[in-house]
Amino acid sequence: MAKYIKQEFKSIHGEDEASAYYRMETSRRVTMAEFVKEISIPGYGISEATAVQVLSQAATSLARLMAHGCAVTIDGIGTFKATVGVCDGKEQDAFAENEPQRNAQSIEVDGVHYRADKELVKAVRSQCVLERGKQHRIKCSPYTLEERISRAVAYIEEHGYMRTRDYAELNGLSLSTATVELRKVRKEEASGIRAIGRGSSLIYVKRG
Repeated sequence: MAKYIKQEFKSIHGEDEASAYYRMETSRRVTMAEFVKEISIPGYGISEATAVQVLSQAATSLARLMAHGCAVTIDGIGTFKATVGVCDGKEQDAFAENEPQRNAQSIEVDGVHYRADKELVKAVRSQCVLERGKQHRIKCSPYTLEERISRAVAYIEEHGYMRTRDYAELNGLSLSTATVELRKVRKEEASGIRAIGRGSSLIYVKRG
């Protein structure tokens, strides 16, 4: 049995009354080894070694095809397509007639968009029994965006660097909200903040 979470949601300007949306609670994360065992059912003619080989090759082929601009559809699973954005440290440009053309080196692949096959959604729905889980309310910062950035710069000046968790604690934000906000802030040169590293080793320092 799966649980759903009721999540509070407010507009980006915080002017409207809070509304709610619902999301599935993750009960646990299934590892690659567990998934391989799941599809290597005795009698199906698929060994664990074969399953690993097919999944690995699928990942390699998906990357190659998406890198060439292809949208890849796998029946019963969904469609995969690469997304692009402005590189970290580069300003977001405006869409205007006199705007200079951005160099291709300042654009990079920043993610993969996945759209689930309707049959997959239908299959999950038919097997899913939901029960009520927790309620999550938004943790609002007492500071404006400008104040949050200023506090972050002061923190970096004092400590030399800042982690996403530091920014969240400093400004009274949830970790997820801080992550999204810093992703936008670090692209603005005027913020005075830039990112170094990736994933768990990502830190923020002052722009030189």
